[in-house]
Amino acid sequence: MSTGYLIGNWSRFYIVDENNRSVAKTEFSGSEQECTEKVRNLRRGVPPPEIITLIEEAGPLVETLVVEDDALARTLQQTTGCTVTVPASPNDMFRRLRLMFFKKGIHSRHPLAVSTAREDKKEADTHPDMRILRLVDMLTMYDESYQFYNNFKETWYENRFSDKESPVIQPDLQQEESIVRNTDGLLEVVSVLRKRTRKALALVLREYSPTLYNVAGLEIAARLIAEAGSLERLATMSAGTIQILGARKAFFRAKHSGSPFPKFGIIFSHPYIQALPSHHRGKMARLLSCQIAIAARADVYTHRDISRQLRLKLKKRFYQLRGIL
Repeated sequence: MSTGYLIGNWSRFYIVDENNRSVAKTEFSGSEQECTEKVRNLRRGVPPPEIITLIEEAGPLVETLVVEDDALARTLQQTTGCTVTVPASPNDMFRRLRLMFFKKGIHSRHPLAVSTAREDKKEADTHPDMRILRLVDMLTMYDESYQFYNNFKETWYENRFSDKESPVIQPDLQQEESIVRNTDGLLEVVSVLRKRTRKALALVLREYSPTLYNVAGLEIAARLIAEAGSLERLATMSAGTIQILGARKAFFRAKHSGSPFPKFGIIFSHPYIQALPSHHRGKMARLLSCQIAIAARADVYTHRDISRQLRLKLKKRFYQLRGIL
């Protein structure tokens, strides 16, 4: 009885003993698409039938099996009943073993490497986090475009004409004035695109993070997820971090210059904060960031919509600060 090490190179797998000798080997069978799915499942900790058969063949010769992934170790131990462990620093050990059995280690140009990367990219592109990031970028671009065209139009008219309703067009400005009038069409197009983007963003958020959407609102919830990178990462953040999320420049400026640290980030645009006087906004922001942290964790871990209770606490505190209660 000895210790065996499970090593592989995309489609071929070995179980190697302590003397670096092959005990058993196998290779994925099926089409490229089927093999790609097996590789992706193995990364998630779900062993394909070929791996189970390989372990059963090596069973009489191997007492303890060593793998490099915790999730795979748990699954194999439940499925096969053998003892499966993960070393403290598996990278160096398995890299050395791969180089002994495969001339180029894990070849990045292997057909399965290319197809697996392609499928991973497809899955990442359709993930709600990635969709929210793209929609937030689009919404930011449309907001900036609308503001730019609107400001340009107003400034141009103010500088050129005294009366906007019936301006006196100078001959040398007629062509320029016709170009400026075309910005009306651009403003309408950008306005329609903004509405459509907000509608698409609301559909994604209602399904993916309903609690956060109902507590923070459409734009704040989307921008918090985009700033954090994902909803799961947002759920791991403390309330204090969420409170100043989006105020990175102000935070580091205060850190280096000694000026006061920012009290708000993205959450500053929340209606409850905007409606309060300045000396109460910090109190409201602290509670709001706490409720947002709870909402994100509820969406990630329990998948229960508890927005009603959280909103009632926010509403009660808002009325207290306004002096209504």
